[in-house]
Amino acid sequence: MDSYEYKLKIQRDLNAVIGTAYEDGIEAGRLQAKLEGISEAQLEALLKGRLKGKLETTKKLKEFGISMGTIIKVTGLYETEIEKL
Repeated sequence: MDSYEYKLKIQRDLNAVIGTAYEDGIEAGRLQAKLEGISEAQLEALLKGRLKGKLETTKKLKEFGISMGTIIKVTGLYETEIEKL
């Protein structure tokens, strides 16, 4: 398998993982970072930024009176995490 096919296979594998639990998403990020040459510190900053954005979106959804079930589906966060906001 040549380098392009290998990277394409890895990318497809990563895409399959994205819809799973938060921990699996972090691992996919680490694999993708290795492909792109991103350092662990950069990856950590990226993940923190994504989480911050998710939390801000969640707060807005709560302010607009969106149901808990819809917020969970949209954000992928757990109800306990959402209630803390």
